[in-house]
Amino acid sequence: MCHRNRVGMAVALLAAVAAQAAAPAPEKVVLAPSPLELPVKIGPLHFSGEPHKYEPAAAGVSYAFAGRGLMLTIYVYDGGLQELPDGGDTVEACEQVEMAKEGVREAKYPNTVLTREQMVRLTPTEAFPLAHEVRYELEREGRPSISYIWVTAAAKHFIKLRFTFDKELKDEEADARRGILDAVGEAVRPHLAAAQSEPKPKKDRDTTINVAMGPDGDVMTGMLYTTMLSSLLEQSPELAPPCGGTVVPTFETEVGVLRGVLEMAAAGVESDFTQRLARIEKAGFLEEFVWNDMHREDWGGWEPSDLALADYLKWKKKHLKNFQVPNLGSVTVEHPREWPVEGAEPAAGPAPAPAPSP
Repeated sequence: MCHRNRVGMAVALLAAVAAQAAAPAPEKVVLAPSPLELPVKIGPLHFSGEPHKYEPAAAGVSYAFAGRGLMLTIYVYDGGLQELPDGGDTVEACEQVEMAKEGVREAKYPNTVLTREQMVRLTPTEAFPLAHEVRYELEREGRPSISYIWVTAAAKHFIKLRFTFDKELKDEEADARRGILDAVGEAVRPHLAAAQSEPKPKKDRDTTINVAMGPDGDVMTGMLYTTMLSSLLEQSPELAPPCGGTVVPTFETEVGVLRGVLEMAAAGVESDFTQRLARIEKAGFLEEFVWNDMHREDWGGWEPSDLALADYLKWKKKHLKNFQVPNLGSVTVEHPREWPVEGAEPAAGPAPAPAPSP
C-alpha cells in the first residue's frame, strides 16, 4: 500500500472518530419492553450501563441510574398480564407493592422501619395517574439509608422504582424525590389509555356480603354477622386486606362482632346459634369459644395469656354437646385499601392508621 493511501485512510479514520465524538449523546432511554422514555439524566442521577433483562420475559427489564450516594433502579414488566389498567391505585399494582414490601422484609436490613405509605401524584397538579409510595429508613451496608418504593402502571406495563440514598443526603431528599416522580409523570402521560384518564369513582368500588345459604349456614345470624362486620369495616378500613379480598377479622374483632350479633339478636332475631352464644357469653367464655371453635389460621397458634381454655373445654363438654358453629358468611372487598393521597384534601372520617413496621 502506498504512503498516500495510508495517509488518506488515517485521515478518514480520524475524521470518523472526531465525528462520533462530536455527535450528541442520546438524551432519552426507552424503557423497553414498554414505549415509555426517560431522560438519561434525572437531577443528579445518570443512566448507568446496559439494561438488565430477566427471565422469563414477563419479569421484564431493569434500568439503573446512579449519582453520588444515590441509586435508582426502574423495573418495567407486565407480569404476564394482558390487560393492565393504568395507575397505582389498582388491585394489580397493589399486589406488586405487597411483593416489594415482602422483599424488604426478607432482606432483613438492620433497623428497618416503614415510615410512610401513601398514594402520590406523578404530576403535582393532576389527580391521575397515581403511584403507590412506600418509604423506609434502614441500614444498608452498615450505613443509615432511606429507601423508596414506587409502583404505577402505564402502556400495559408496571413501572416499579426503587430509590435508595445515604441518610446524610436527607437535605436533598425532597428535590430528588419530586424530580423522579415528575420524570415518570412526563414519561407516562402520552401513553395513558383515554378510558382510564380519571380515577375510578369510589361508588363503583364494591364490598360484597356473602351469606351462607346451605344446610350448614344460619341465614338470619349470617346476615347479622356480615352486616356487623361490613359496618365495622367502614369505620376501620385498615381491617380490609391490603389489595382486596375476603376480610379476615382479627381475634379481637371477631369477639367484638359476635357481641354485636348478640345485641341485635336480643332485639327479636334469635336463632339456635345466638341462644347458645348467649349461654357462652353468660358463662364468661366467649373469648375462649372464639379462639377454640372459630379459630382462623391468621391468628397463629399462641393463644392470649388471659384465656382459660382448660376451664372452657370442661364447660363445653357439659353444656355444648353436639354443637357445631354454622357458616356465618363473609365480607369481600373488591378494591385495594384506600391510602391517603399526598396533596389531596383529607377525607371526612377517621384518620388512617399509621404504617406498621415490617
